[in-house]
Amino acid sequence: MATTRSLRAYRRHTIYGRAGRDVVVRANAYTQDPDILHGGGGNDGLDANDNGASGTTPEDTLDAVYGGKGFDICIVDARSEVGGGCEEVRVDPGEA
Repeated sequence: MATTRSLRAYRRHTIYGRAGRDVVVRANAYTQDPDILHGGGGNDGLDANDNGASGTTPEDTLDAVYGGKGFDICIVDARSEVGGGCEEVRVDPGEA
């Protein structure tokens, strides 16, 4: 299930993983807005690494990633985007 809500001048995308293993839950195409990813039960890959998606996009560290039950790999632009529950964190600024 994915929901999109308006937040000031930009959009916030909230994406929920399903129960079981989600290979990759991606929000890396939504730049310059806060994206919120939630892992479900099981082992999940959560990708909120959206810096530099177009090569000219300014830094975007507005996202939040929350792992769920299981072993979750969270890929973010900055460690400040990790909200908890991630067993492995990959910080990869500038690469989408």
